[in-house]
Parts: sequence; structure tokens; C-alpha cells
Amino acid sequence: MLGITIRRLSIWWRLKKLDRTYQPLLEKAIAFGNREAVLKLEEQYWYQTACLLEERRELRQAHVKKPRGTSSNGHPLRHGQSSHPRFGAERDLAHQHAIQQTGKAPLLIFLACILAMGAIWYLWGERLPW
Repeated sequence: MLGITIRRLSIWWRLKKLDRTYQPLLEKAIAFGNREAVLKLEEQYWYQTACLLEERRELRQAHVKKPRGTSSNGHPLRHGQSSHPRFGAERDLAHQHAIQQTGKAPLLIFLACILAMGAIWYLWGERLPW
């Protein structure tokens, strides 16, 4: 999960970097009236943007197509996982359980952040600007 997040941030950063790199070059080429340079820069910009968007799409598909019953590193889960397919009410209960489990993670992260901020405040006391 952390690896996927890091890759997403990497793609996002490269898209931002691409914008910051090509926009000034395009403005200069337009200011000088060099049509060939503008076309070449636009072609390079859109090609690199398309490559990054394709990489993001593939990452999203790889994350979605991960088979059920596997952990984030691809190893099968053994404990608590049944090998038979779920039908009817059993499937609905499993789905509700999954929703409840995913709802707890953001709350735990939020509480951990509050505790960390409290610890920092306690350790540094009055030296903090806020």
C-alpha cells in the first residue's frame, strides 16, 4: 500500500515538474514567434504527459485487479479466509465487515496524528510559535 502511494506521488510530482519545465519554454517560443519550436515543445509535452497518464492508469489497474484473498505484497492470506465462494447473506456480511474495517483506518490515523501533535507540544512547550 505504501509502495502504491509512493508511486502515485512520484507520478503526480513528475506531472507538476513537467508543467514547470515546459510552460516557460513554450512562452519563450511563442514570444519569439518560432512556430516550429512551439510545435516541437507541444509535441514533447503532450507525449510525456500521455506516458505519465498511462503509467498512472496501469498502476490503478494493477491495484484494482489484485486478486481477492491476497495481501498488499501479493501473498495469499491464510488465516480467517475461506476458500469457497460466498453466496447471498454470507457475501453481504463479508462486504459489511470489509466496509467497517476500512472505516477504522482513517480514524486511527487521525488519532495517531493528534497524539503526535500533543507529544510535540508537550516536549517543546512554549517554544512552538502556535
